[in-house]
Amino acid sequence: MSSNIFITKICENCNKPFTERTTKTKFCSQTCASKAFKIRQRQIKVQKTNDETFLKINKIKEPIKDKEFLSVKVIILKKIKQNNNIPQT
Repeated sequence: MSSNIFITKICENCNKPFTERTTKTKFCSQTCASKAFKIRQRQIKVQKTNDETFLKINKIKEPIKDKEFLSVKVIILKKIKQNNNIPQT
């Protein structure tokens, strides 16, 4: 079933005008569609990496904020991790 209408649209990737027969077409060619897909996938990967980095940075801070007080044992363990020293007994 072919359409008799022709619609002039602007490509979402290269911003060039093109003529299509459907209202759902977003890109002027398969090349532009592929480039747009790669850009979207790259943005998703970068966002995922940024989110993981943010969680790693704030991982130590969050549990401490939730506690009302710290025990001596927790403070000593944190100092040992910071100094990378083994305490002598």
